[in-house]
Amino acid sequence: MLIKHYANKNRFFIATVIIFTQLLFVLALPAQAHPLEQLEGLKRFNRSSQLLDPQNTAVQLVSSLDIKEVKIGQNVVSQAIELNEKGGEIHNITGGSRSDKVTFSFFQPFQESTLEQRIDLHFDKNSGFIDAVNLRYLLSSAYLSIDLIRDQVLQSAISKYGSPLTMQAVQDVAGKTKRVTINDFSAGITNLSEEARAYFKKLSITRNAKISADKRGIALFQNGFDECYLWPKNNYAEILSLCAFAPGAANANNRGLEFELVNFPIKQVIAEHQIKPAEQLKLSL
Repeated sequence: MLIKHYANKNRFFIATVIIFTQLLFVLALPAQAHPLEQLEGLKRFNRSSQLLDPQNTAVQLVSSLDIKEVKIGQNVVSQAIELNEKGGEIHNITGGSRSDKVTFSFFQPFQESTLEQRIDLHFDKNSGFIDAVNLRYLLSSAYLSIDLIRDQVLQSAISKYGSPLTMQAVQDVAGKTKRVTINDFSAGITNLSEEARAYFKKLSITRNAKISADKRGIALFQNGFDECYLWPKNNYAEILSLCAFAPGAANANNRGLEFELVNFPIKQVIAEHQIKPAEQLKLSL
């Protein structure tokens, strides 16, 4: 019995040593890279890189608004991993090794169909910092109208971001009380940057592009079938928009409901934050 007791004690000791050794080995291993860090199109970037404010390099430079907690100026790899861990399914990375956009989709049941939130992270090809974010709501069924969720999406946006531009605010800026075009409005904004002016010019493709009030008195920027709500920040240095085709318009479901977040000063900083190219090789032939 004594021999058996010592044998059991020895086996327990040996097992303990093996487990402890394995634990030390695991702790000594370097942290494994996330699968998204190894994908073509993303693996060239370091997920820990941050865009720093040129005026204060102790501060990370990011937008004041976000879409699904993704901000302009953030690292595309770290934000892609965040979206993946929240249940986002990677849709595609465009452009192969020199890609500039990564897309994720979130799905949820809606009546007899499926509602998709498709988010695009646009990023600089050289630095990997996000310079624009889009989020589109789409319905998979051809028999249900996107109008069914339009008011819900707008109300959710108002709850998160506050009220978009009102028609009264637009009239005050344009100095008009009746018909206001998008050009009238942008011309009335003082100290508008060239980038923001180009944004409104693009929004006003036709001369008749106008702004009108919706049923809540919120300003709708209308151009053809498209109509948008705008949330501006810092004198239009940063703009969040929610755009869709007018209710009942053809292909409204294909257009979906689309949020876009842009920040002109941060995009400029990102564009200037280029990785210096390698020195040109001098080859003797």
